[in-house]
Amino acid sequence: MQSNQLTSLVDEVSRDADALIQSVVIKKAAIDQQLQRKDLRVQQGLILAATVTVISVLVAWWWIRRLLLTNRNRLNHQIQTLSSTQRPTTKSASPLAFEFEETLNLVSNVLLQENHALHQQFDNARAQELATRSSLETSIDEAIRLIDTLNAPIFAVSREGSITLWNKTIEAATGLGADTVFGQNFLDVLGQVSDTQQIRYAFEAAQSGRKSRGIELNIAQRRSVPLATIFSVAPMAGTSPTQRGVIFFGQDITALKQANTEISASATQLQLSLDRLDVVLHSANAIVWDWNLSSQDLEFIGQSRDTLALDFANQPMSTLADLKSLIHAEELDAFERAIARHISKDKPLEMHCRLRQKDGGYRWFLLNGQLLTSGQSGNQHIVGSLLDMNDRIEQEHQIWRMAHLDALTQLPNRSLFNQRFEEKLNGKNKRPEPFSVAILDINDFKQINDARGHVAGDRLLTEFAELLQAHITGDDSLVARLGGDEFAMLVSPALSDEDFQILSDKLINDARQIVYTDSGDRGVQFSLGMARYPEHGISMEDLLRAADTAMYRAKRDKITGSRYQLFHAGMDEIRIQRAQLRDLVAQALENDEFRLMYQPIVALGSGDVVSAEALLRWPSGPGVAIPDIISVAEDSGLILKLSEIIFDQAFSLLARLQDLGLKQTVAVNLSGVQFRYQDIAAILTNYARAHGADTHRLIIEITESIFLDNIEKTQKTIRELSQHGVRVAIDDFGTGYSSLAYLQKLTVDWIKVDQSFITNINESNPNYQIVNAIVQMGQALNMGLVAEGVENLAELEQLAEMGCERVQGYYFSKPLSDSDFIAFASTPNHPWQSIVPEPKLLSEQAN
Repeated sequence: MQSNQLTSLVDEVSRDADALIQSVVIKKAAIDQQLQRKDLRVQQGLILAATVTVISVLVAWWWIRRLLLTNRNRLNHQIQTLSSTQRPTTKSASPLAFEFEETLNLVSNVLLQENHALHQQFDNARAQELATRSSLETSIDEAIRLIDTLNAPIFAVSREGSITLWNKTIEAATGLGADTVFGQNFLDVLGQVSDTQQIRYAFEAAQSGRKSRGIELNIAQRRSVPLATIFSVAPMAGTSPTQRGVIFFGQDITALKQANTEISASATQLQLSLDRLDVVLHSANAIVWDWNLSSQDLEFIGQSRDTLALDFANQPMSTLADLKSLIHAEELDAFERAIARHISKDKPLEMHCRLRQKDGGYRWFLLNGQLLTSGQSGNQHIVGSLLDMNDRIEQEHQIWRMAHLDALTQLPNRSLFNQRFEEKLNGKNKRPEPFSVAILDINDFKQINDARGHVAGDRLLTEFAELLQAHITGDDSLVARLGGDEFAMLVSPALSDEDFQILSDKLINDARQIVYTDSGDRGVQFSLGMARYPEHGISMEDLLRAADTAMYRAKRDKITGSRYQLFHAGMDEIRIQRAQLRDLVAQALENDEFRLMYQPIVALGSGDVVSAEALLRWPSGPGVAIPDIISVAEDSGLILKLSEIIFDQAFSLLARLQDLGLKQTVAVNLSGVQFRYQDIAAILTNYARAHGADTHRLIIEITESIFLDNIEKTQKTIRELSQHGVRVAIDDFGTGYSSLAYLQKLTVDWIKVDQSFITNINESNPNYQIVNAIVQMGQALNMGLVAEGVENLAELEQLAEMGCERVQGYYFSKPLSDSDFIAFASTPNHPWQSIVPEPKLLSEQAN
């Protein structure tokens, strides 16, 4: 780049030198021509004067001769006349001679006047020639002085090479004066201080009429570094051979070469910086674009342009249409408007847009430009840049997504949901159209997550989110994940009661098909509550509270599966009560306030205490029913902590009984949440090992709703428990949706008949047939029967008559503490033992 600049500078200096030389040559030629014209005029004047003189002499001679001849003829005539008459006198001839003399005088005067005029013209011409020569010499002196002031080495030579001009600058450069070099061969002179090979070639070329430029001549100097010069050589034209020759115009480039050296060093550093900058621009994927509004040509500049989806190899020049073809459709209209405003109104041209890449994908760029007008041509250009902002914008989008979208499901989060909710309430319309808001909560999600792992939990949430999105598709509707397993929906327009029921049933049916583990775990249950604007509230807080209250009301019946509930007045009180109870239960768990009480189970026939059912109690609690405590614990996830207390206390009792040599078993009620989502066999084994107890002496009681949800999962869990010697009993049998088909599939050890069927049982009581059928079914399936809630002898005898094997109830004992139960079980004889009847078998009843 620096060499090009140097060459350009030298060429420019050479062109200036040539112009000066040509000016001097032209001026000298003009002066020569002027002198030639003067000489010609003098010569012409002399010739004209001589011609006039000759002509005048000839005319005078002709005139005199004619006059003489006339006079001679007249004289002869007169003489002849006189001869014939008389002799002429002297006095009569005098007038003729006088006339001849006058004629001669007249001719003489004319010739004198002409001669004087010719001398005057010659003197004037001579004076003018001298003035012209003086002017020429002055002009030549001025030209030489001008050449000397140029501070450029200049010399001229004849065609033979003799020096005819040697200015002050070359005198100073060579140390050779003009008076010592005039007439000498320039090659001999310059050979003393420099290498003359190149300048010799240039001289020979000039002799042939060719010009030369850029001829370097390094002139050695005594006390300093060599003087670097560069010469332009040109032939000189003239009217005579002596005026022809060659002129050498030089330029001192010593400082220029030194500067060039410095520039080269700077250029190397600059090039290194440019290379680094190019690497940076390439790394940043930056591109410069230049659009010529006149030609419509658009040029992309920069290495990174090759990433764009254009064929620069075959079409290096592009058009604005090519740029538009790269811009993503979503930003194209904005670009066209921006560039039109920039041209017409000088509005800033700066925008973010996505550009199509060669791989077919898009990247974000910052596009900007500025309208410029060329000063010479007046052409308008828009010059701008395309700065790759993809990583930054993607990061900004990522930050926005992190702030407004749920990371797992990519649904709007609570923040964005609240924002859209407020926009709906406070939008353009003073009063929005009615809409519905719903809250959904996945039943027992914490237990699923803990039992199946976070991968399964995440998959369940994702599948459930997709399910909701598939059913809520309106442009003005929204599905969001508020956190955990809680989802929300905004549905516009508002759903009627019938539409709400239809939507909920569809969601329930599709949720049953969700598979969330590789092993095929299927089915999701949820609780859904919905409220309507403005029917149930006009603020976001009121509507969300109403929907949340309806959801919790639906969750109370979750044991039967997915449930949905539309808000109605009075539900707030229930929600508040459950929230308060949840806080109390959490505090009680922290303070270890829960205790197990044990109700003895007696074997009919022997009257022995063979087992006990562990019943949860809260001695210091507010008197809330245990089922409500269990429901709140399941909803809030506190059931896991509560189950730890139950298992720990139950195995502690088993260990004590075992140490005392007592054979009683302990039955523990298991939450459906635990049974479905925890590895019960492993948990029980760990507790048994920790207390040194035998798992064969543990009975797990489950309700019918547990195996109704997933019979395959129930079968698998019961088999695992059986492998560890744990027996299983169906609690509260008859109150749910049990069927013989389910019982045939499950290897259940005991069936416990609910107290509601036992109270006042006799043959006239409708429950009699139910209990009798249950007992017969149990015996047929080889399952033991336990009757709950026996409070009198008549009930006891009736159950024995039916063939029930075991009973429990206040007739024998109320629930006891662990120490009291040990003492009760250790007592060898009880008052009822003498009256407890033997149970009848099915065969005996038939007889």
